[in-house]
Amino acid sequence: MEWEAAPQGGVVFSTMEPLSSTAQHVRTLVVVDMDAGPRMMGVVEGARDGVPVGMRVAVIVPGAPGAERLPLFAESATHKADA
Repeated sequence: MEWEAAPQGGVVFSTMEPLSSTAQHVRTLVVVDMDAGPRMMGVVEGARDGVPVGMRVAVIVPGAPGAERLPLFAESATHKADA
């Protein structure tokens, strides 16, 4: 087995915003249907207007194998949905 480069874009399938004791740190858990095929779980940080289902996102800090954190996603300016 070996690592292969894959498209980093995808579409938000579902979201969850955990309750936080601080309104300064907005973090949304997302499940993303990746363009490459698999469905991934990750985090979108700082999206004060929310993260709608169907929003195009891209991985900006992929999780490393064995890392204890979720991949980080951001709204993708280069991967806007065709609507």
